[in-house]
Amino acid sequence: MNFTQSSHFVGLINLPNTASSYPYEGANLVLDTTTYESIYLSKIFGYKMAKDLIAAMLVVTPPTSGIWFDLANGKEFTDSNGDLNKWLGFKTIGFNPIANYVYDQIVRNNVTHMTGLGTQKPNIANNTAASPRAKLTTAWNQMVEFNWTLHEFIEANKASYPDYLGITDANRDLYNYITF
Repeated sequence: MNFTQSSHFVGLINLPNTASSYPYEGANLVLDTTTYESIYLSKIFGYKMAKDLIAAMLVVTPPTSGIWFDLANGKEFTDSNGDLNKWLGFKTIGFNPIANYVYDQIVRNNVTHMTGLGTQKPNIANNTAASPRAKLTTAWNQMVEFNWTLHEFIEANKASYPDYLGITDANRDLYNYITF
C-alpha cells in the first residue's frame, strides 16, 4: 500500500509516462514509490511510528477517524505561533511530501544510467541535455515546507504520537532547505 500514487506526480513534480497504462514506466514508478515511501516514512517518523501508520492503513477497512487517519488525510491544528494551520496529509495531490521525496530520488537516480561500458548520460536525438538541479531544488524545498507543517502538526498533538522522534540527526536533511 502506498499513500503516493502516479496521480500525485503533477505540476512541478511531473513524471511523464508513469501512469499504469505505461507498463514499463508505470511499474518502475510503483517499485520506486514503494521503496522511497518506506524510507521517507521511517526517516520522518522513526521505524516504529512508520510501521504503526502503515499497519493502521493496510487493514481491510482503513480508519475513517483517529490519529492515523489524520496523518494520512490531514487535519487543522493550532501551530506553535497560536495560528490555525492545516496539515494536508499524504493523500492530497500537490501537497504530498512523500511524492516530492520520491520525485527527487527518481530524478537524481536517472540523470545517468549504468551500461556495460560504465556510467552514461542518455543521448537523445534533437535534444540538449539540461541539468535537473533547478527543478530538484524547488521540489525538495517544497517538501521541506510540507515537512515543517507535519512536524508542527505532530508537536501540537504530541500526546497522540508518543513514538514520534522529532527532528534528529537521522532525518535532519528532510528539514533543511537547499540552494540552487
